[in-house]
Amino acid sequence: MPSVSVGARLYGVLKALCASFGMTLNGGFPPLPRDAHSATACGKLDCRTMTWAEWVVDFAFLFMPPLSCTCAWWLWIRKHEVMSIPRWRRSATAIALVAVTLSIVLGAFAFIYWRHFPGRGPDPPSPTRIATLSGFASAVFAVPFCVLAKSWTRLALVLCCLGLLGFYFGMFVAP
Repeated sequence: MPSVSVGARLYGVLKALCASFGMTLNGGFPPLPRDAHSATACGKLDCRTMTWAEWVVDFAFLFMPPLSCTCAWWLWIRKHEVMSIPRWRRSATAIALVAVTLSIVLGAFAFIYWRHFPGRGPDPPSPTRIATLSGFASAVFAVPFCVLAKSWTRLALVLCCLGLLGFYFGMFVAP
């Protein structure tokens, strides 16, 4: 029996979880150009045929923002009372945490709504467009506050903002 790597098993679990919500792991991003014999060209998504770039895009724009936001919240709650952080830095971090969390929630709503109710024309439906613009504005608003955070929380928040901005660009702005 051939051994299956942990990464392939984890990918299978993530793929099944996303399929239960009616999504694929490429998140609806336009597929990268592939040859005519690949699984993606046939309409199937197979982890063995995904290129390195597809894995990076999936992770960076779909999974990194929620993971890094969760890490930022955990770091901030854990270090909030322990360290003597100036009050303005704590306030800036709290504003950034709320803004990126709101952006993730709005982006998830827009993505899921658009997948379930695609609309009649090429344009996204109105609730998707409003949630997308609000989520993008929230992510842009959070950027200066993320830079003002302290230590590892700053790194997690900056990674979250970069992932969110890439998500919004890839899903709703790119041609």
